[in-house]
Amino acid sequence: MQPPSAPQSRNSPPSAPATTHDVRRVRLIASVTGLLGLLFAVLTPLMPVHQATASLDWPQRGTLQSVTAPLVAYVPDRIDVSVPCAAVDQLLAGVGVLVATGPPE
Repeated sequence: MQPPSAPQSRNSPPSAPATTHDVRRVRLIASVTGLLGLLFAVLTPLMPVHQATASLDWPQRGTLQSVTAPLVAYVPDRIDVSVPCAAVDQLLAGVGVLVATGPPE
């Protein structure tokens, strides 16, 4: 009688021992992948960055009318305002919005 052997799955072939060639190939692939990862990690902070800058000029076309920019979704980090005296004079009896950073509610 023969001694019982270890059970094997019916779908998997018996495993062959790894050869020296297979081990070298896996080491080479791992080394190249690691070096590429290191290279990309070093180069990532040096990639160019393009940032859109929103700008809105007023008065437009020489008129002091309201300007609405609904498609400008940026929040200003700085605002420089110079209001001509003529704009203050055009307010109706001192009532109205002269400068605002958002729509009136």
